[in-house]
Amino acid sequence: MKYLAVHIDTTGINYDGDDPSEGYEIVAICLMVCNEDFDILHTGTFYNASVDDGMLKASERYHGITSAVMEEVGLPEEEFVAEFVSFIVEHYMEEVDTPIKCLGHNVATFTIPFLQNRLLNKYELPIKFSSNVLDTYSVLVPTVGDITLGQMIGIFGEENDTDEYSSTCYKCRLFVNIFKRVKQIWKKKVLKEKVF
Repeated sequence: MKYLAVHIDTTGINYDGDDPSEGYEIVAICLMVCNEDFDILHTGTFYNASVDDGMLKASERYHGITSAVMEEVGLPEEEFVAEFVSFIVEHYMEEVDTPIKCLGHNVATFTIPFLQNRLLNKYELPIKFSSNVLDTYSVLVPTVGDITLGQMIGIFGEENDTDEYSSTCYKCRLFVNIFKRVKQIWKKKVLKEKVF
């Protein structure tokens, strides 16, 4: 079994209505393919240089991605989408008709709907995501209480060495590591296996 860890940085979120992406754009996407033990097998990061410069500047404090970064690594939206699709096809081609199981933070209520509305529907992409997701928020609230992303980073975070431009990959790796730790605790404490 494979999971697709997904984290997106955006120019904002729409709290009115059913579409969290309405009026906002995706700035960056990090995808990590993981096995059932949450070992990261493949990583892809994509930056959307077509984001309005004013929107990018207004949201910079949340994701740290500046206009200078976009000039260096950003792609025009069509290329950004093509790279995203190429990554999915490369790692999920053999399961093309099977919905992809995702993991992340608020992945079912924010990330997947944002991707669905801003990329998949807009470009008529036949990528399907499973309704069965692994969500760090759902795992952590019953165990450690209502927790913000900043608090999650403080508890579970590691040295940020994954991406010199932003925290997009750092957060994605954080979410994978949370599930890896949960599985290790399950094996060690419940199943009484040795975990290294």
